Amino acid sequence: MHLRPLFSGLAALPLAATLAATATALPVTALADTVGDAQVIDSGTIEIARRRIRLYGIDSPDPQQRCDGLDGRSWACGLRAAAYLHELAGGRRIACIAHGRDRDGDTVATCFDGAADLARAMVRAGYAIALPYVTEDYVADESAARTQAVGMWSGRFETPAGWRRTHGASAQGAESGR
Repeated sequence: MHLRPLFSGLAALPLAATLAATATALPVTALADTVGDAQVIDSGTIEIARRRIRLYGIDSPDPQQRCDGLDGRSWACGLRAAAYLHELAGGRRIACIAHGRDRDGDTVATCFDGAADLARAMVRAGYAIALPYVTEDYVADESAARTQAVGMWSGRFETPAGWRRTHGASAQGAESGR
């Protein structure tokens, strides 16, 4: 399935253990499988040098998904999540450490802008949910986002996977990390 970017122009060891063991000796880029300027495809997918990369360990809203605020008003949480990922990564030099491929053949990876983990930033801002059955790396970040009522946690929303089951998978496809 080919997707147009939303913004034109604009392993063996768990990752935490790998980074902890090498953090003092090597920068993230030395561990990365892919490094380059990122183009944002949707709220959970970037592209670097024509390689589609889904963010590992999270699920984010589909571009067409809407969420409800506490005031009952609907808002475009999928587009807002994609815009936030664009703020984090769009056009920036990003380094990704691959964990494998998903069922569509896209790389699933943990990606960094310097030392900042993009998936962690998405979860902390409330624009993605943690997938604890994939990794527990982002569970505390999701709890903090929920407590602070930010992003999707500022109201009511259907989980991205639930939304895709109800509305059919669209651009984003499936959860990251499989």
